[in-house]
Amino acid sequence: MLTKFVFNNETFDEYSDAENAVIEYVYLNIDDFIDDCYGEVNIAGNLFRTSIALRQTDPILFSMIRDDYIQFFLKDIEEIEYEDEEDEEDEEGNDGAVVSSSEEI
Repeated sequence: MLTKFVFNNETFDEYSDAENAVIEYVYLNIDDFIDDCYGEVNIAGNLFRTSIALRQTDPILFSMIRDDYIQFFLKDIEEIEYEDEEDEEDEEGNDGAVVSSSEEI
């Protein structure tokens, strides 16, 4: 069964689980992440996006950064899924059941 995931305000359709959606998100955004962190790099008087220079000069390091970025987000998803599995009562004693907004109360 395929599911739609919304992650960092981006929608990912047709994924079987959150892990695949996160991987797709990182692959789409890793260049922007690296460039936001490190800016541009000056090579022989020319400015280049750090992500492009890194990808071309050290693909292994680029892959390690990308994989760390994936693990960072997956760690958060595991924590969220774990918290959702807990069946805690709120201040009013409700057990967390969801009531449809179309129901008359």
